[in-house]
Amino acid sequence: MFLGIDTRSIHYGAPMSLAQVSASTLDPTEKSTNTDDLPTLTLLSRALMLLGAEGASVGLAIGYSRMREVPLHYFTTNVVARELRQGILLTMIAAAAVFIAAGILYARRRRVDGSLPSVLLHFARRFAPLSVVGFVPFLYQWQFWTNREIAFLILTAISLLCLGAALRTAVASGPFPWENSLIDDIVIAVGSVKNAWPTLVRHLPLVIVCTAALGYTVYFSYYTIAYHKGVYSSYDLAIENNVMWNVLHGNDFFKSTIVFGPVGSHFGYHATLFAYAMLPLYALAPRAETLLFIQSMLLGFAAVPLFLFARRHVSDALACILAVLYLLYPPVHGANMYEFHYPPLGTFFLWTLLYALDTRRNLLAAIALVLTLSIREDISAGPMIWGAYFLISGRRPKAGLIIASVSALYFVLIKLVVMPRFAGHETFAFIFKDLQPPGEGGFLSILKTVFSNPAFSIVKILEPSKLLFLLQVFVPLAFFPLRRPLGALFLVPGIFFSLLSTDYSPVVSIHYQYTAHWTTFLFVALILVLVRFGKAQRWASMGTIAFGLITCSYQYGSILQQNNSWGGPIPYKFGFTPEVQKRRAAMDQVLSLLPDDAKVSASVFVTPQISSRQFAYQLTIGVFDADYLVFPSERHELASGEQPLLTGLFNSGKFGLVAIHPPFAVAQRGHATDKNAELLSRW
Repeated sequence: MFLGIDTRSIHYGAPMSLAQVSASTLDPTEKSTNTDDLPTLTLLSRALMLLGAEGASVGLAIGYSRMREVPLHYFTTNVVARELRQGILLTMIAAAAVFIAAGILYARRRRVDGSLPSVLLHFARRFAPLSVVGFVPFLYQWQFWTNREIAFLILTAISLLCLGAALRTAVASGPFPWENSLIDDIVIAVGSVKNAWPTLVRHLPLVIVCTAALGYTVYFSYYTIAYHKGVYSSYDLAIENNVMWNVLHGNDFFKSTIVFGPVGSHFGYHATLFAYAMLPLYALAPRAETLLFIQSMLLGFAAVPLFLFARRHVSDALACILAVLYLLYPPVHGANMYEFHYPPLGTFFLWTLLYALDTRRNLLAAIALVLTLSIREDISAGPMIWGAYFLISGRRPKAGLIIASVSALYFVLIKLVVMPRFAGHETFAFIFKDLQPPGEGGFLSILKTVFSNPAFSIVKILEPSKLLFLLQVFVPLAFFPLRRPLGALFLVPGIFFSLLSTDYSPVVSIHYQYTAHWTTFLFVALILVLVRFGKAQRWASMGTIAFGLITCSYQYGSILQQNNSWGGPIPYKFGFTPEVQKRRAAMDQVLSLLPDDAKVSASVFVTPQISSRQFAYQLTIGVFDADYLVFPSERHELASGEQPLLTGLFNSGKFGLVAIHPPFAVAQRGHATDKNAELLSRW
């Protein structure tokens, strides 16, 4: 068994006809075409056209690689020396001629395997994936595609369509004789390794996935913490860290002074009971950096339950590749880079729950279900989808019905009954405001519109502004999750929590936490699509997916290149650069002036730095009873509305400037105001 193909079914002795070779490498359910039945002229024309396309594609890539400078200017302006343009065209023609000549020479030498035209066509079909090489110079130019996202994604989709067809063609054509010998050698070598180290070989795929997950955790922990250390992180991280700090210290239930001031509970906004599960780890270092580490760790190690589930349905090798590719998926990076949020944490527990249900580990399933529901109220949609899947597919209908029912009941109670008692109203319904019938409000009114007026709802779902988001989500996966009718079930959370939104851009952007409502389900749908394919087609499909995901990760992700990454609405800054170190030193000097129990109100981009305390406020929400103010000393770093607010406070004499450590400053209530003029003059 090699790469999903049963090599024992391939005859390595006497030569076979190409039709026999093709049939021997396919699964019984996959049809092969006997090319010997086609007219000679047809065989020749197919072979020559395909060889010419392959050669021209390779020649195009070679032509661009020979340009002395990166061809970005040429792509952008179409301006280049005539000699260079002619050189590219001549290289394409020459490469096409070389491919055709090589094919003819090979066919003349291997005529014993069949007629010359059929051998030539086999040669051309085996190298069919090379016809896509010419796309690579265009696709891997991130500067060129910035602000040309639709064009990039459409071109990528076209290249994936071509690559998928080419890979299926190459696999169906069967191996060359020398490939058979190579496969024999590999099979013997792998067999020797298995006999010598059976335990190592058996667990190697899991070791690879765990290593990749660890690498992901270290990578994103480092960069997200560095971003926070540079005082670039913002409001959302401050909210969650302040809640955690108050939970740890036993203050009022889910107290969040960042949002509400001295009195108020964040539980009315989000039921993040998982905070209690994080307490043991958070208590070791009760600050924002710990939350960033936890988020990176759970997102990274979500690859493990994904692998464990996938290996039950496809080979270990395919499951391993799929799990590693998940770690390159741009929407995963976007959710990880934007502050700290709970929805991305749900992926780990949802996949653990799915694996437990699939393996009938009921105790593990119960624990995973409780933890999943505790993440946040909207994450309860995930177990509903798993329950519906096991019910509809017939795999575990009773368990599926129980899981779906418990999760639905929890969502109704927590979202529509418990949370409104803390907030006084249903929160975040404004995201779907255009779906609320006139004179009505709340989530039930949204559901009324969805089910009673589907035409209106579809128009809202398919708004042109959401097209880019959908392409960014589906193109990396080559649209494979949509290839089974059952895939529609796994689109429900994304449609409901993202596409039904109206005039709220974060939920339809890959740079925010809401992508978890897609990622978690699309990878499962992808596995269930691959299950329906034969082994050879699975590998061809995985090759297509790998190319699409790596290409899109290069353009939009945060690992393969770091020039085009965003954290929410802001371009990301990577690493502990000299600028970051300078800003960190200045902020540490400011923080050293604040007593541990001081009440502090801070600028929006400073709030995460002062959020590990009972009373931490955000300036534009209110100063309240703050003893200190912490804010940028430079005007361009002040958020909207902060400058007039601070100017009024300083002119009134209520606060006096204590110190300036550029680019930050600190003021104290009742402090001498003799330095205030110095600060105002800087603005």
